[in-house]
Amino acid sequence: MIQVGVRDLKNRLSQYLKRAKSGQTIQVTEIGHVIALVTGVAPRPPQVAAHLHALVNTGALRWSGGKPLGISPARRLKGKKTLSALLLEDRR
Repeated sequence: MIQVGVRDLKNRLSQYLKRAKSGQTIQVTEIGHVIALVTGVAPRPPQVAAHLHALVNTGALRWSGGKPLGISPARRLKGKKTLSALLLEDRR
């Protein structure tokens, strides 16, 4: 475990964040007392990504590779009305 003072952490933050990302834990000290721990975050479980890719492959989801811009229907319903129009009609 690495100990680093607040001033040194501030001056070389990028270096310490890379170390935390690689799995090291950094103790941040102030006047010789530990005040914080800096650790890396666990990556997203691979089963979540695999599940999303499976939904895209089956056509249940559409993804263009970018950030989501909003919700749009992946499939058209039979007929001329959209799902949102049917929902609004049902709520009335």
